[in-house]
Amino acid sequence: MEIIFENVTINNILLYESFKIEPNKVIGLIGNQNKSVLAKVFAGIKRIDDGKIIIENDKIDLNGLSKDLNKKIGVLFNDLNLYKSSKTVKQQLLRGLEFYPKVNDSNKRMIDILKKVGLNENFLNKKISKLSLGEKKKVFLASIIIFNPEIIILDHFEQHLNYKDQVNLKKLLKELKKNYNKTIICITDNAEFLLDFVDSLLILDNMKIKIAHKDYLTNKESTKYIDMAPITNFCSLINNEIHPFMYYNNINELIKAVYRDVK
Repeated sequence: MEIIFENVTINNILLYESFKIEPNKVIGLIGNQNKSVLAKVFAGIKRIDDGKIIIENDKIDLNGLSKDLNKKIGVLFNDLNLYKSSKTVKQQLLRGLEFYPKVNDSNKRMIDILKKVGLNENFLNKKISKLSLGEKKKVFLASIIIFNPEIIILDHFEQHLNYKDQVNLKKLLKELKKNYNKTIICITDNAEFLLDFVDSLLILDNMKIKIAHKDYLTNKESTKYIDMAPITNFCSLINNEIHPFMYYNNINELIKAVYRDVK
């Protein structure tokens, strides 16, 4: 879905001037301040003071989200305190299915979605509060995907997921974009997560948005918006031969050693 911003003001500050997000794209949103405000606006938690965000023939304005838009947008926050963890996984997924009444076999759809995020049917009756942080995030991701939103917004959601889970998350989101025409916005400071993943960038700088090609991530200027230290330090350690490859039996041992020194 195409998203058009028209002079959006939040907290009496012109935050997003007029610009457009093309449909069926993965967009990275980086910057040094107030990035997560956008996710809160799309989730209906925060209202704008002026302007509007147009999504097809509907809009987010001073009155917030319409009921129709609420069913088309899925927002995932990094802060799990915004979610209730007293439910079972099944109860959480059934809540998502309330926005997707077309399904004939709800149990099958829940299991299929859990598999997509790296879980299985054994999780259905587990309490969310008993799960690990990574498992909780996968459940809340599943509860969004299950109702098939047309726009997905991830607010630093890759944090606390291990590298394998981050790779699987990107693979899943690429599949959703390609096969189901999703528009996906990733708000993050993690350059490594974005590098091989996004189609283009939105950069929030001094309360204004500018658009950039994804190659901007390899530009030195980008380091003021994103955390490149782990990547830079890793490359430095390898290039300076502090950890020669020959000293290790396999790549995993090397990575552990470099990670230990970077920390």
